[in-house]
Amino acid sequence: MSVCARFGLLVLVLIGAPFSKAESQEERVVVDTILGDDFSREKGIWRTKILYVFDERALNLIARSYSVFDSHPSRNLDFVWTPSQVSSDHGGRISGFGRLVWRARTGSPRDPSSIDSVYVGHVRDGRPNGLGRYVSRDNVVYDGSWKNGRFNGEGTLQLPTGEFYQGSFVEGRAAGVGKYIDATGEIFEGRFVSGLREGLGKTTLPGGSIYQSVWRNGTELPGSKRIRIAQTGGQISGATHDDVRLGVTVLSKPTNEVPARESLGYVGTAVGNKITVRPDDPQLLSVWMSQGTIQSEVAALKDEGGFFRQSLFGFDRNGVYPPKLAFDFQNRTATRIEIKGFYLDVSKSESENRPALDLLVATERESCGRGYSVSTGRRRDNGNFAPYFGMNNFGWGRVENGTLRFDFSTPGKNAAPQSMRFTKAVGTFQNRTNIDVSDAIAQAGANLTMLKRFKQTGFTCEIDRENGPDKPKNLSQCLDALKKTGAFGNLSQSIGLDGIEVVTALRGIFEYQYQDASGRMISVSSPLNINITIGGLTQAPECGEGSGPEPIRDKPITLRLDQGSYRIQLPISTSTIDAGHSRQFVVALNAPKSSHHDLQLVAVLTDGREIRSRPIDLLYFLPSWYPKTLY
Repeated sequence: MSVCARFGLLVLVLIGAPFSKAESQEERVVVDTILGDDFSREKGIWRTKILYVFDERALNLIARSYSVFDSHPSRNLDFVWTPSQVSSDHGGRISGFGRLVWRARTGSPRDPSSIDSVYVGHVRDGRPNGLGRYVSRDNVVYDGSWKNGRFNGEGTLQLPTGEFYQGSFVEGRAAGVGKYIDATGEIFEGRFVSGLREGLGKTTLPGGSIYQSVWRNGTELPGSKRIRIAQTGGQISGATHDDVRLGVTVLSKPTNEVPARESLGYVGTAVGNKITVRPDDPQLLSVWMSQGTIQSEVAALKDEGGFFRQSLFGFDRNGVYPPKLAFDFQNRTATRIEIKGFYLDVSKSESENRPALDLLVATERESCGRGYSVSTGRRRDNGNFAPYFGMNNFGWGRVENGTLRFDFSTPGKNAAPQSMRFTKAVGTFQNRTNIDVSDAIAQAGANLTMLKRFKQTGFTCEIDRENGPDKPKNLSQCLDALKKTGAFGNLSQSIGLDGIEVVTALRGIFEYQYQDASGRMISVSSPLNINITIGGLTQAPECGEGSGPEPIRDKPITLRLDQGSYRIQLPISTSTIDAGHSRQFVVALNAPKSSHHDLQLVAVLTDGREIRSRPIDLLYFLPSWYPKTLY
């Protein structure tokens, strides 16, 4: 059975299913994983499509006919090819470096939830060839060498069950020397043939014991198996006796009324002998925990925008899902096993007080409820001079001694200013603060009196209504006309148009402190980018209405804060699992606030034995507050 087919059977049936505090799935026969791809299961076909690509040199769209090989024609998927360099790209069977996306034909072209898989890398003659990275919607991740659309050469394969392989592949299967970590944390280093362990290798058990194991066609030989059982303290009862294992899988967030790009779930990654569980938004993690750029832009909303998610951390409360873990109890013995109960063994729970900061672009005109404003009453201005921005903190620790050092630059250019001419004291705040930079705009050469006057009347440029209600007909002529008004002075070299808004890019460094769970003051310095609205073209918005999503009905197990070495008994009834079968138990977790947790699931058998999962390192994010909804 191939990897992807196995996942579709064992994991996807659980995603989005409602459950009480813990639930058990029906028994399944234990099946060892064949490490490799599933691109040879069907007789593939060629698909051809006309796509439009943007030529940055010619500044226009080019229609090209592309052909690509479809390994799964029964899925009836559509494809999109985006070359990295349009100038060197050609039609026909795609070749070169780029991004190949397979997606459902029925979904919106910009809806991430319709994506089946994404490949980024080298392509030749319509198939992946060379180095590339593949990610499926089932969280199968392969990063390495390809040949004729198959895994081939050195690479790493990570599976949604937590299994991980690093080594050599031949024609889509693990072959040669490699390292395999199974769902329980057991490590095998040795030879593989056709995706299965073969011959002599080194096995490291989850408890740390190491022994030389011997395999044939993916099955451990009886003599080797006896050593395994002795290492784990088990009783040898003949060549048919195997072992008991407890694997860990992090389930994907459900798909419901809140689009995937606007909701927050969790993803698991195998790191050595443990599973790390993190929020599934890389930008959120970077800004929150790794001093990434504090900004108003949300990468997940770039193509289509959002309704339920108002900023990077500003989720709707019904779009923040608890981490949901599936524990796979595998009975590989020759006899039936009875499970008396389960508990979580938590070695550490610690509050994470680090601020979670994002920004809101200000507006001083009617904007359908969106945008940030300090004005009171209904805004009726035709222009839009809003020389300030909002800074949100969705973390649990307050920002202390905040200082912003910054300068202005041309919008759209990522390069940081050569100097930071301006400094703004932000001070201390908990949830939100307003940062006014009008003094710096004046010092940069703009005429505040004129900008405030144009705030009421608006600037005038001819709008191209054929291509959209908010696009100037001629961008360069419009900018020249704006500069000639004299309102922007020396700042005119650092302005641009964002739709119908006149903006300048503020680039800087935000320095602040916060108090961690132990009471220590931690200093942080992060880049900060935002476009400041300093004017607007005369244009009325068109507004619509929406409704709220259904509330989340999961009932998670609540972890404690700032404690260690405690247990939580799980409400799972006694289970009997036949020989050679497995059963999956699903548990959702939460905590009163953002926090770190180190834990293991422990199954207690009726004979007194305890079976432990591999260690789990959970970073849990919970906004300290939620913004006012737009519905």
